Amino acid sequence: MPPGAEPANAAQMSTRSLVSQLARFLGVGLTGFVIDVGTTLLLVELGSPPWLARLVAIAVAMVGTWLANGRFTFRRGGWAPAATFVPYLLVAAAAAAVNLGVFLALFQPLGSMLLAVVVATAISMIVSFAGFRLLVFGR
Repeated sequence: MPPGAEPANAAQMSTRSLVSQLARFLGVGLTGFVIDVGTTLLLVELGSPPWLARLVAIAVAMVGTWLANGRFTFRRGGWAPAATFVPYLLVAAAAAAVNLGVFLALFQPLGSMLLAVVVATAISMIVSFAGFRLLVFGR
């Protein structure tokens, strides 16, 4: 292997691993979003009230992202799903609360609902990634 083709030290390997993990996390999140929207639209089309469709869609997307994050993002080989489900829900709920809180705090000062949603979502993604990585799927 040519010089420089391998990481020079453990810190570089760790950084590459973290970046790879973050990319997988974002991919899983995007998939969760598609599941959420698709389930909502399907259920409303089938006659469900929108509020009920949203509740079901959020639950379906959350279970899907929990499974994908456990198996794909954080690569838990000997993963014990029963041990991670409740902590996953708690971290996801905390991230959702952060999202809402940041949105409410920024909506008026920024004067832009879209910008407030983008900032709130970015911050809540950082919170959820850190929480899932450290508290739910940590080694």
